[in-house]
Amino acid sequence: LLANARRIIVVADGTAASVASYLTLVLARTRGQADHIQGGLDSLGRLIDTQPDDTIIAITFPPYASTVLRAARWAKQQTASLIALTDSPVSPVGQIADIGLPIRVSGIGPHNTMVAAMATANALLNQLYLRHQNHAIERYATITTLMDQWDLGVLKSDND
Repeated sequence: LLANARRIIVVADGTAASVASYLTLVLARTRGQADHIQGGLDSLGRLIDTQPDDTIIAITFPPYASTVLRAARWAKQQTASLIALTDSPVSPVGQIADIGLPIRVSGIGPHNTMVAAMATANALLNQLYLRHQNHAIERYATITTLMDQWDLGVLKSDND
């Protein structure tokens, strides 16, 4: 689903937003056509452009962000594919997903731990990279060159 998607939309709020931010950053660098949508009004303009050949990755864990469920329902109405990264196939988003990836998020403290979710996101990214390695390398080299030209990092690449 990810390899053939026109656009990938990653939807997450709360603690899961950190995983979505990383996932979207790497998707944008290596593949392009990736958006991270959170619950604010500014996200709705990007969400309404959802098409059937898009894939939505919804990331949500207890207590389950209502914004993520709403976005997932919207995507399904547009007949887009839905991948859920959630703790259970019977979670609100897990029930409507085309593919559910159950992730354990319980930790020692009162908050969810995102370690397993980040590892799952990284596994998805690595597999997608392997499928489109040449394109990803070209795209990443161009972005790295721009980063160097715009002086965005302390360390420079060896692309010269």
